[in-house]
Amino acid sequence: MAKLNAIKMAVDFGTQNTLVYVSGHGVLYNEKSVVTFEKHTDAVVAVGNLANEMRGRTHDKLSVNFPIQMSVISDTRAAITLLNSVLDKVGRDSFDLNSSTIMIYCPSEATDLEKDSLKDIGMQLGFKEVFIEEEIKAGVIGLGRDIYKSQGTFFIDLGAGSIDLGVISLGEVVVSESIRFAGDYFDTLIIKHIQSKFDVLIGELSARKVKIALATLKPDLGANAKTIKVAGRNLSSGLPVEVEINQAEIR
Repeated sequence: MAKLNAIKMAVDFGTQNTLVYVSGHGVLYNEKSVVTFEKHTDAVVAVGNLANEMRGRTHDKLSVNFPIQMSVISDTRAAITLLNSVLDKVGRDSFDLNSSTIMIYCPSEATDLEKDSLKDIGMQLGFKEVFIEEEIKAGVIGLGRDIYKSQGTFFIDLGAGSIDLGVISLGEVVVSESIRFAGDYFDTLIIKHIQSKFDVLIGELSARKVKIALATLKPDLGANAKTIKVAGRNLSSGLPVEVEINQAEIR
């Protein structure tokens, strides 16, 4: 029997997307951080993009789970299921996990408990070595910068669940901060605004569509201000309606 190869895997658990990189193979997985289970049997129904398409469309026998909230693990079972699915897709039987290494990234201000939770996931998957590294450092290395120079590099990671920012110098994070709200928080505000102004309820995907199309920090939009139409449900009549949102109110 041929000896199985050890691998080096890196995992970026994002609130919206999970990315998995395997040395020598590149990025092998980049899909939504969502897992759908059958409630009574705990059977896995869908993972990743397919599970994400079920959001808001499932019946009461299915549970749509989000393993990561605000960039930290909120559902260990779903997180392990997600990575097991990734390993199946990349060909688990061709790798020797007992001799392999996994590196999982975390926010710069993750607590020891949060880091231990990530490490436990790697151990449960069967990896020999599990390393936890800050997203800021990984991002600067990914940009091709020499992190060991006596020169500061300021890096900002804008995510869905958190914003991570900090300065790297001499191989370490000199100063950093994690803001535990980001893109998802803005989506929630947009939903609340449209409900308050128009008495119309829209979903998370529609709110994200509005954000991407209209979000801006420009103080003077002038004649170039954009608008977008979005469909929702009128809370008074229960009927589907379409409302027009302008860029100024989203700003």
